[in-house]
Amino acid sequence: MIDCNCHLVFDSLWANRVAIWQRARVAGLSSAVVSAEQITPKRIEQLQACEQAGLLAAIGWHPLFPRPADAIEQLAQVLSQHPNWGVGEIGIDTRKRPRDGQAEFLSEQLSLAQDRWAVVHAAGPGALDTAFGVARSSGNVRGMVHAFAGSIQQAKRWLDLGWYLSIGGPITWPQSRRLAEWVAYVPFDRLLLETDAPDLSITKQPGEPADLVQIARKVADLRGIEPAELQRQVTQNAGQWLGTDRAPVIAQGFE
Repeated sequence: MIDCNCHLVFDSLWANRVAIWQRARVAGLSSAVVSAEQITPKRIEQLQACEQAGLLAAIGWHPLFPRPADAIEQLAQVLSQHPNWGVGEIGIDTRKRPRDGQAEFLSEQLSLAQDRWAVVHAAGPGALDTAFGVARSSGNVRGMVHAFAGSIQQAKRWLDLGWYLSIGGPITWPQSRRLAEWVAYVPFDRLLLETDAPDLSITKQPGEPADLVQIARKVADLRGIEPAELQRQVTQNAGQWLGTDRAPVIAQGFE
């Protein structure tokens, strides 16, 4: 399986990345998407290390983090230097910031994701619908909505757009009834799994990619299939999202 969104570059995981990825490999993971939340020399260096280890890198400006006036120019430059990187984690977040201006900035970032894969975040009142409006006019992007928490009706709109929907640790929480509805509904070939590690973990402790196995077991139970069948399908889905040429990647890890 491939963890389709995690944050190994965060301080709580980076120092222990060797052991963390060893546990992920033992658990059966083949690779992971490592998303950075902002563009800094440190983040670029970390993502380059992840790529060298066989992991998949994505970079962009998360809506909750401060950004410079030339943020789009910086992202364009980084992407031009790293043709295999995706764009993310980007999106809309209305929990702590007003919606004004976020749609325009997301649109600018998605314009740089043409013919690439992208990880989109949508949290807070109206965020999912606002992000959808931007995605609908963004052209040829192989997008996924990470930690999708919308209704079946909202899921259908994203699916009709050709995007993937991803679920993580919250599906294992006792209060996950609404999430279970769309997870059981989504077409099998459009479902992705993630840990969002260290965030949205299956326990109160920081998450890590190895937790994907427990997430997969829960999703398999909701869909009434064997975990092995689910794992095969979501691995295939991840390969299609990332590009079929990336599907065989097996990350050996950090030295």
